[in-house]
Amino acid sequence: MKVSIIGSGAYGLALGKLINANKHLLTMWTFDEKEQNALDIERKSIHFKEYNVPKEIVFTMDLEKAIKDSELIIIAVPGGAFSIMSKKLKEILKENQHILIATKGIDNNSGKLFSNILKEDTNSKNISVMSGPTFAEDIIKGTYLGFTLATDNMETAKIVRDAFESDKTKISLIKDKIGIQVLSALKNVVAIGSGILSGMEETPSAKALYLTKAFNDIKKLIENMNGTDEAVLSYAGFGDYLMTTTSSQSRNYTYGFKIGSNDDSENYLSNTTVEGVYTLKAVYNYIKNNNINIELINILYEIIFNKKEKENLLKYLVD
Repeated sequence: MKVSIIGSGAYGLALGKLINANKHLLTMWTFDEKEQNALDIERKSIHFKEYNVPKEIVFTMDLEKAIKDSELIIIAVPGGAFSIMSKKLKEILKENQHILIATKGIDNNSGKLFSNILKEDTNSKNISVMSGPTFAEDIIKGTYLGFTLATDNMETAKIVRDAFESDKTKISLIKDKIGIQVLSALKNVVAIGSGILSGMEETPSAKALYLTKAFNDIKKLIENMNGTDEAVLSYAGFGDYLMTTTSSQSRNYTYGFKIGSNDDSENYLSNTTVEGVYTLKAVYNYIKNNNINIELINILYEIIFNKKEKENLLKYLVD
């Protein structure tokens, strides 16, 4: 099977490692000529210094060439580039090609879910979304992995499973694309709050209380967007949150920790991509425009964008 990955960053390369290990033909797209040369000629990435990129993987800056004749197209670009990429695919996507969204987040400008943007642009019936507790570094190391795949197209599900599953990688299947995307987007936001509590040296009991309340707020948002709670206890829900909200490998958690410990969080933010900050703004605008009260979003927005006291997060725990 021929597979294409749009995006050659850390997560795209990590997913590519799994596909290559399953002996599929893989072409990866990048917009950066310097990155293409490093990957294609030197077989090295700035993201993984010890990793030698398999020689079988092809890299190109030509999007049409990248997806030509591919059964499965995986979108792994940063959230801010998703809408642009969706419009480009509209012009070249074939009806029988299957799409997997690996980009996590919500469109910052419109507040729309990525699956809805892609559906509007391409009218594809073969869209799926995959998420789970998987740091790119861990995938490269070859650890055991669990993903949750959301799609109502069983042919798409079969193709994605064929691309990724192995004796170390398992994929559970659900139908709720809305729930999985809300969860995968907000886990970065929740991780910031968890980091703040850790930076303030709050106890595990307090952080467990925080996470429980956060899950209830997220369920409220999912229901408002006409999703279900099907994904909450999946790899993409509980599993991903357990990983992202407790690990210093998470940039979002680290950013929150710096806020909580009065470290130089602004300098960190200016030099690091912290997706949760952009998602927080998008979700805040969504709930305001739709008159929804999601307490956690309001509090974190005030702390991060209006520089309110971080102690306000403690009040959330007992409200």
